[in-house]
Amino acid sequence: MILVILLITSAFMTGVNWLLQIVDYPLFLKCNNREFSEFNIFHSKNSVIVMLLPMLVDLIFSIIFIMNYSQAISGLMPYMNLFLTIAILYSAFFISYPIQEKLYQDGYSETEIKKHIRVNWIRTASWTLKLFILISCLFSSYVIS
Repeated sequence: MILVILLITSAFMTGVNWLLQIVDYPLFLKCNNREFSEFNIFHSKNSVIVMLLPMLVDLIFSIIFIMNYSQAISGLMPYMNLFLTIAILYSAFFISYPIQEKLYQDGYSETEIKKHIRVNWIRTASWTLKLFILISCLFSSYVIS
């Protein structure tokens, strides 16, 4: 059950991050200066609602996964999963969030938006890798069991 919950949160967040990376964040560049602040506030408030709970659930279950994984799963996989979870959270709160705050304070900045798009690749790649690791764990637990 732990692995299934992790797969659900990771699949959801992988999809959300790819959507943000390919569609949403590049749309920031299409806003004019006047509309940007309102658009940015709306986007950020609603993104937090969508992402915060799955990220919290993922963190909790990633910790539980380390304590309760099947012997069929390689001992390294749960730790890799937790490492990626921590990397995602670090990237979100200590890399992306300061850029977002700068955009709040200063308004539209093509440089800051492009920087935000670049650094978001950390989260997008980490969620994608995490999903593949969890799929591998699921496969291992069924094939070897």
